[in-house]
Amino acid sequence: MSRPELPDSLKFAEHYTHPDFPVYKATSLSADADYSEAIAFFVNGIDDDPHCQNNLAIFFALGIHYEQDLEKARTLLISAIALNLPEACFNLGLLEHYRLISRSPSTLHRFTSALSLGIKEASYYLGLNEERNISRADFDGNAMDRSEAFGDARVRSLRYHAVAAEVGHVLALTRMGEIHHREMEVRDDALAMKYYSQAAQQNHLPAMFAAAELLVSGYSPRLSASETDKSAFYIHNDWNRERINTLQAMIIEQTRDRNAAITLLGRAWKIHRATEALEMMGDIRKEEKDYRAAGSYYLTAMHKGNIPCLAKCGEMFLLCEEIRSKTLARDLFKQFKARMAESRILNTKMLELTEMINSYREELKPTPKKKKRGRG
Repeated sequence: MSRPELPDSLKFAEHYTHPDFPVYKATSLSADADYSEAIAFFVNGIDDDPHCQNNLAIFFALGIHYEQDLEKARTLLISAIALNLPEACFNLGLLEHYRLISRSPSTLHRFTSALSLGIKEASYYLGLNEERNISRADFDGNAMDRSEAFGDARVRSLRYHAVAAEVGHVLALTRMGEIHHREMEVRDDALAMKYYSQAAQQNHLPAMFAAAELLVSGYSPRLSASETDKSAFYIHNDWNRERINTLQAMIIEQTRDRNAAITLLGRAWKIHRATEALEMMGDIRKEEKDYRAAGSYYLTAMHKGNIPCLAKCGEMFLLCEEIRSKTLARDLFKQFKARMAESRILNTKMLELTEMINSYREELKPTPKKKKRGRG
C-alpha cells in the first residue's frame, strides 16, 4: 500500500479565533476532505509503525473521519512515544497541557523529550513552566536573593521562548513581544515590535493589536551608555541620561505611523471580525480630531455588538459639528449604561467611559423652552 499524500508525522498547530480560546487542528488536515485511503494506510501499520499510531491519534483527537475519542488518541500517542516518535511526545503534551485529557506527572517531560528530539515548538511550553515558577516562587533570604532567583528564571524562560520563536511559533513570538514590551528589566520596544510583527504576519490577533499600539505610540530600542549592559543598544560612555532620553524621544517620534496601524487593524477586522479593531481605528482617528471618521468606525463596531463603542459613538455626536446631535448622544449614552449593567462588565475602560459620559451632563441637559408672552 502506498503512503498517503500527508506529512510522515502530523503535528497539532494552534490557531486563534479569540486571544483566550485556542482551537486545534493538525497541519494539512481539513474537516471536509476525504482521508479514507490515508486512514486505511495508518490502520494497516497501527501495530508497529509510530507514524501511523500518531497520525490516527490526531484523527481521533480532532473527530475527523471518526467520532472524537480523546482517550483513544491518548492510547495511540503513548504507543508512538514508546517507539520514540518526537511528534507524539509533542502532541500528547499539548492535549495534557490544555487539559483536553487529564494531566500526568509526565506532562512537562513530554515537552522536554520532544525538544530533545528536535521539536522546537515544545520549547514554548517549557518557557511557560519557568514563568509559572517565577509567579509562585517563595524564595528564602533577602531581597537580593529573590531578585537574583527571579532573574535566573526569567533568563531561562526567555531562552526557551526564543527557541520556539526561531521556528515561527506564533505564541512564542507574541510572548517574547509581551516580555520585552512590559517588563522593565528587559524592556526594549523595538525588539518587542520585531516579535509582534512576525506574529502579526501570521494573523495572530493579540500580536496585531499590540503591534498597532506600538505603531501609534512609537517605539525605541533600549539605549545605554554602559558597555556592560548587554541587553541594551550601546551609545557611548560619555553620554548622559538627558542626551540618551532626547535621542530616544526622536526615535519614538520617527517610528510613529498611524496609517500603518490603521492598515494592520483593518486586516485584523477583515480576517477576525474583531470589533476591537474597529474601536482602535476609531480611537486613532479621534486622536487626530477626525471625528467623522472616528464615528464611522465606532458606529460599525456598535452595530456589531461592541458595548464601549456605544459611548464613544455618542461622544462623536457631540464633538463633530457636521453630525452634532444631543438627542442621539443622550440616547447612545443611555444604551451604553443599560448594556453595561446587563453585561456586568466593570473594568477600567468602562469606568473611564462612564466618567466621560458624566462630564457631558451639563451640556446634555434639555434646553428650557421659552414661555410665549401673551398679547397686551
